[in-house]
Amino acid sequence: MDSKKRVFVTGDFVLDHHIYEGVRHHYADSGDGVRHIRELGGAALIEKILRFLLDAKDGDDSLVLGTDFKIGDALDSKKITPDNDQAYAIWGPTLKNPDKEPKVWRVSFEMGFGGNRSQLKRVEWPSSKEPQGRFDVVVISDGGLGFRDSSKEWLADALKEDGWIVLKTAAPLQEGALWSQLLKDHSDRLVVILSASELRKSNAQISSGLSWEESLETLGREIVKDGALDQLPKCRHLIVAFESEGALWIDLNERPKLEKGMLEKVVCHFIYQASGIEGDHQRRSKGRAFGFLSCLTAAIVKPLVRGGAVDFSAALEGGLSAMHDLLENGHGPSDYEASGFPAERLAGVINEATCRYSRAVLPLSSLCEKPTCPDSVTGVSSESGGCWSLLREVLKSKDCECIDPAYDLAKLVIRHGPIALESLPHLRMKALMSVDRREIEALRGLERIVQEYADRKKAKKPLSIGVFGPPGSGKSFTVKQFAQSLLGKDGWMEFNLSQFSGPEDLNGAFHQIRDAVLRGLVPVAFFDEFDAQEYRWLQYLLAPMQDGYFQDGQITHPIGKCIFIFAGGTSRSFETFGPVKPGNSHNPGKTSFQIEREEIEYRVFKFAKGPDFKSRLDGFLNINGPNRRCLPAEEVDSPDICDIFFPIRRAFITRGEFNCEAHTRLNIDEGLLNAIVEVESYKHGSRSLGKVLDPLKAALPGALYRSLIPPRGQLALHTDADAFLEKCRLAEPTAPIATFKDDADRLRAAKAIHDTWQTLGVVQGWKTKDSVVPFEELAKFWKNSNLAAADRMAEILSLVDLKLEEGGITDDQRKFVLNKIEYHLELMAEVEHAGWMDWHLEQGWILGPKKDKDLRVAPTAKSHPCLRPYTKLSDLERNKDRNSIRHFLDFAEAGGMRIVPVRR
Repeated sequence: MDSKKRVFVTGDFVLDHHIYEGVRHHYADSGDGVRHIRELGGAALIEKILRFLLDAKDGDDSLVLGTDFKIGDALDSKKITPDNDQAYAIWGPTLKNPDKEPKVWRVSFEMGFGGNRSQLKRVEWPSSKEPQGRFDVVVISDGGLGFRDSSKEWLADALKEDGWIVLKTAAPLQEGALWSQLLKDHSDRLVVILSASELRKSNAQISSGLSWEESLETLGREIVKDGALDQLPKCRHLIVAFESEGALWIDLNERPKLEKGMLEKVVCHFIYQASGIEGDHQRRSKGRAFGFLSCLTAAIVKPLVRGGAVDFSAALEGGLSAMHDLLENGHGPSDYEASGFPAERLAGVINEATCRYSRAVLPLSSLCEKPTCPDSVTGVSSESGGCWSLLREVLKSKDCECIDPAYDLAKLVIRHGPIALESLPHLRMKALMSVDRREIEALRGLERIVQEYADRKKAKKPLSIGVFGPPGSGKSFTVKQFAQSLLGKDGWMEFNLSQFSGPEDLNGAFHQIRDAVLRGLVPVAFFDEFDAQEYRWLQYLLAPMQDGYFQDGQITHPIGKCIFIFAGGTSRSFETFGPVKPGNSHNPGKTSFQIEREEIEYRVFKFAKGPDFKSRLDGFLNINGPNRRCLPAEEVDSPDICDIFFPIRRAFITRGEFNCEAHTRLNIDEGLLNAIVEVESYKHGSRSLGKVLDPLKAALPGALYRSLIPPRGQLALHTDADAFLEKCRLAEPTAPIATFKDDADRLRAAKAIHDTWQTLGVVQGWKTKDSVVPFEELAKFWKNSNLAAADRMAEILSLVDLKLEEGGITDDQRKFVLNKIEYHLELMAEVEHAGWMDWHLEQGWILGPKKDKDLRVAPTAKSHPCLRPYTKLSDLERNKDRNSIRHFLDFAEAGGMRIVPVRR
């Protein structure tokens, strides 16, 4: 640690009692007994991590803890450490993963704090050490245990300096003398860190576990003017953690009043796990741990100590990875003797992130203001909730946020597979993958309902779910993947009611379901075409849905704990299931004949028990096929232009028709690709798309050309043949890939690549300063390796419609390119790794554990442990490829070039 940089850590302290379970239940037993470790917690946890993170030695005054507390003192006198400042937890051996070894130490029983706070006067810790001299960073851990309200003149003196102040705080928020003092006198250098769960304790209505967009939108509304948390954005930086899965960093440089019209100026940086959502890791894991936000706080302090322009993105990735590691590995393997909080291990994870996170940069207005569309644009839902998404931030046009379908992204998915979506928020359930915000929220909402039902001990009635969508939308596939991802394959059953001849067939289905329940399963019964034969079957479904019984002859049978899923074939959505109730029509211009017809249709629906059936559903799911989703309408199908995801659904169906593995690359004609993705609609949904693709299957695994598509007449059965063929013809010729204009620029870019790699190595700890070799001193092989990396840039950029060209770059252009790189990051990183691997294999290298370390001489081992496919690498290694891609703009500028989008 630089001796000129000093850090002071203070705040609330706790004496933690870690009680580790033993197996010595009798005196004569030889196994390990119960172990009791007392450890200073609270603010001290941050200091422990920082001591390793900043390489500060014991006694080094560059890192000072705000107490002289000694563990021995607490054992001698309760006056020094009162019971109410002591916390107790029992740690037990817990499976690291739910279904397999090894085991780690996690909290099996959280005992809580001692004493009775209401009966004890607040006692100061042995000494709230007064800081001596100037500190560059003051870290305050405010756990709501009293530090915020106590008067400390010495703290006021310490804060008078111009260094950064980092406040880790907890509920109740925006209270206490400390908060008032910090906002009044030091807001311009105040970094506030807190968790979303603490915000919810302060009555903030922040969504959890549905989608990242929903969580961000609800948070945004709470922190703007007149929101429940509108005092928080008065600091310089605000960081909100969504457990280990994500964090939002709001950069309030000018600290504007957060009113309408000003929100566009506030920049938000969102770091998140694209495949997950807040709380996923904890839900999958048994047991708990403590100190998560201390990991994130320590990670944030490190770049502040380093100095320079503040960028917390990498620090947040490291801190979130450490939070993940703390829960994943607890206090270490259970077959080793536990030794308390694993500060050294966590500091190592902060230095070199072990998890994969995506990044998004967006204005605060995106979180607080609904997307808008000009009045001249038709087909916009009056309910715009759920329209905004992180993907839309990249795709939206200047004039309207709702009219740019994800065509280019869909083409990448068809060619390269789901890896093209790995950097975007997505949900994966076995073979089902979705990036559609509304669909993700619906599936996760249903997941909660199903999981809660599955966890009930004495459920007697079935759980009933309705599934709706146009014909060919993939209802059965979606439901099967959803159900089996939650409950497994054993209890899955399918029944098509359109093939049943009478109630006795339905009773036979109920008997099969009941038999599965008696075998100890929670069966999932999928009733397809439940609305067949003019809603005939609804009357027979009501009693089993409502009461959990069915009548077979004179005998009434209980069904038991099971799940009914009903898929309809006549309605594109739950909202359009059944005719409109008379008087609820939104079309006042209807004729008397139309009104009379509606009344008759509704009476028939009501007589068939349609409204009763709808009222008994516990949840529903609307499935969208390869065509654009339609707005809820009474008679006419009106496309919803807020649905920008339909090209991606087509891409999934296309790869499914070709039976592509996840990493299979498709060689497909550009014109054919355009037509598949961009044609307006397929007449019979996914069935029509499948028929269009059938003639191409014989050419696999070879190239797919437009000449293989069906003849015009056959094509017209399934789509607009003229439009399809026209899109095939209008494919643009492939432009030559621009690269660096001369060898000098290419060499400068190669040097930038090498320098960045070396710097990252030192920062992340896998290189020492002594091992850094200047580019000029590299052996020829290593220089050529960097030159090859510079040459690969242009090809990788072309994949995502970016290119190199001469000239400088504006701030807005830089922001656009960075965002575009982020949302294509995983694909670009995989291609970069494949290029690196191909180049080394061409030089005669092999996969092996040894690496050549002396870059000043030619390699001798010619082996490397990373000469394996990208998917076989750990996230630790993949992060190196990701970091390389993230620096492409820097490499280009070093070579006298800029990165810009390809104009089409």
